[in-house]
Amino acid sequence: MEYEELLDEAFSMKLKIKEVPLRGNKGRIIDNHIYIKSDMIKSEKLTTLAEEIGHYETTVGDILNQDISNNVKQEIKARYWSYDKLIGLHRIIDAYNARCLDKFDIADYLNVPLTFLESSISYYRSKYGCCIPYRNYIIFFDPSLAVLEKIDSFND
Repeated sequence: MEYEELLDEAFSMKLKIKEVPLRGNKGRIIDNHIYIKSDMIKSEKLTTLAEEIGHYETTVGDILNQDISNNVKQEIKARYWSYDKLIGLHRIIDAYNARCLDKFDIADYLNVPLTFLESSISYYRSKYGCCIPYRNYIIFFDPSLAVLEKIDSFND
């Protein structure tokens, strides 16, 4: 997904997006206004916007104080939402089918920073375990990301 596509989705949700020179954060949401740090590369803007939309979809109240455990949980929930939005199991399969050979290729293909991809893989590993069957594939998260296509039977 491209940054512009996610911007269009946000606008259709009646969210107002503005790029500004933020100091402490990459992004911020206040009501239906999302502020994105203006001096980031597009892939960072994309993942930041996804997480801020995740806050819009999943967060209740002011969670700025990260010393409160419930606020930390809500922060994590929004981050997980962004992983599912930008990566998800289906996009891992898409990257496999596009012949991406390693995590660098996959991050490039998905338009996300490598660190975001690596964090999402850790999240999926904790959620699904070492692997998960998905559609006609098996996605492995441990020891590293790999995809195998299932073969029902051999016809000789």
